[in-house]
Amino acid sequence: MEIITYSLIGTIGGFGIVFLQSYYRKKKHGNVPTVDERSLLLFKRYFLLVLYIVLFGSSALLLILFAIGVKTIEIEILIVYMMFLFIFIELGAFITKRL
Repeated sequence: MEIITYSLIGTIGGFGIVFLQSYYRKKKHGNVPTVDERSLLLFKRYFLLVLYIVLFGSSALLLILFAIGVKTIEIEILIVYMMFLFIFIELGAFITKRL
């Protein structure tokens, strides 16, 4: 029950932060868009590339682990792996936005 409560609080808090940021940005800049068509094309290409890298990279990693005889993977290791994936994807998106 605690996990559900914390998840809901985090989700509502995240939506609140995004809402407040967009509200203040719109108040300060008006209707000027945050990204243009070129940026959207760069994002599309970046996320398409990341999708295949993560898909094939994770598949290759699982095949290598299977080949060396690993039969179980701990949940904590999967959480750390996903955390690093999200961090690297977010850093790449931040760099792509700055291009």
